[in-house]
Amino acid sequence: MTTVDAATVFAATSAMCAVVIGGVFLYINQAEENMIKASKKSTEEGLRKLQKLEEELKERESKLQEDLRLVEENRAVLKELEESLKKKSEEIEEREAKLAAAEAEAAAKQEEKPESEEEPVSKPEEKSRSDADKRRKMIEDELTKLIKEANENELEEPFDEDSEDALRKAAHKICYLKKYYDVMKDEFIYFPSVIKTIVDYTLLEEAEKFYYEEEDEFPQDLSIGLRSVATMAMAEDDDDVDEEYMSALAQDVEI
Repeated sequence: MTTVDAATVFAATSAMCAVVIGGVFLYINQAEENMIKASKKSTEEGLRKLQKLEEELKERESKLQEDLRLVEENRAVLKELEESLKKKSEEIEEREAKLAAAEAEAAAKQEEKPESEEEPVSKPEEKSRSDADKRRKMIEDELTKLIKEANENELEEPFDEDSEDALRKAAHKICYLKKYYDVMKDEFIYFPSVIKTIVDYTLLEEAEKFYYEEEDEFPQDLSIGLRSVATMAMAEDDDDVDEEYMSALAQDVEI
């Protein structure tokens, strides 16, 4: 082999090596870029997952705070109900104690009476008559006052005779049928009142039965006007009458 041939071979070999080495470096660079991209993509995905996790944690924390707020509100309501129930129980116990004391006192006085002393006897007819008269007067006075106020302050056209008559018949049928002896006040309380039966619609529904024919409805404008004055009267009434409690101990009013 001549010197020229050797140089040519060397040059070719060097060029081939350069190409190979360049290819290797290019492959390495490409691999590094791919690894960097993959790492960057993985990092971004991790960041997204982390951000999503933080949002979920914030949402859970917010829900937990809302649940805690509701628990506190319910706890406050429950405490208020317990206090109200305790107060009501104490009032009932106080009433029962006073009633028992009054009964014991009456029994003791009865025992102290001389045998010769006779208890004045009231005739049942007179007692019934007294209750019936008192009930009738209470109904008439209360209903007359309410109708008068409704005519003057609530209605454009006043009550006609038929409507008023239907109301009176209904009131005499359903109002003040019970009486309860209040030991604290030493008096009888009659119920249900005309005002209460108007406010809860009981009297108005009963009045329809006495208003012309069965299919005829009691005039709506009269009902609204009468309920308006009855509601105001109930709001101004200071007596807190517990009819549910009184009903258990009440007597029927003779009518």
